[in-house]
Amino acid sequence: MGRRKKEEKLLEEKDEALHRKIRHQAKEMFLELGYVRTTLPKLAESLGIPQRQISLWYRTKEELLDDLAAQLMERTRDYICHTFLPDEAFPESWTREEMALYRYVMLLGMEMEVLDTNTMLWSFWKTAYCIPHLLERVVARHYRYVTRLFSVRMSSQFSYEKMLLVCSGLGGYVMAHGFRKPYHWDRIRRTFLTHSLRIFGISSGTIQKMLDRLEEQRPLLEEISGKILGSL
Repeated sequence: MGRRKKEEKLLEEKDEALHRKIRHQAKEMFLELGYVRTTLPKLAESLGIPQRQISLWYRTKEELLDDLAAQLMERTRDYICHTFLPDEAFPESWTREEMALYRYVMLLGMEMEVLDTNTMLWSFWKTAYCIPHLLERVVARHYRYVTRLFSVRMSSQFSYEKMLLVCSGLGGYVMAHGFRKPYHWDRIRRTFLTHSLRIFGISSGTIQKMLDRLEEQRPLLEEISGKILGSL
């Protein structure tokens, strides 16, 4: 490798290191201060860099939030599919379609579990699910997630409109955490997941089977989510 290529590689590595540092610090500020109180000038000041360096990747705070959400979903998907729930982790009686749907239900369950136990995440999720163009990106991510879980043969059956219904329901769950009236969150969580599976045309028996197993694995959900969030 020539000197010029080495210098270019070092520069790329330096830029990527700064990018990771910006993303990590933004996540910490979102969790500590909330979305509204976090600003790009404050972020730049906390990092000791000019704001123009942040602008190389993010023109607005919304773009930064969207990138964090995308990274979080991608790492969650990889963890669920390759570490926590590889194919061999399922009973032999489960079809590939059931395995794929359960992985998606696991993602939804993890998001809800973290929201229930970490109040500082509320403003983060509320912003992502309640600003129309950001919700549109959330729906698109969920749609890509589901179609990647299924084979080409199956992916055509799961339309964008179905994901819009699921994400809208999840947005309602997020907003309910800001209501004054207290709720029985375990019951609401199960109701939401039940209706989400029904949207995909799953039988009542299969829904019961999936949600019972999810409840058994629930103690791991928060732990796994915390590890993934900490890795950003």
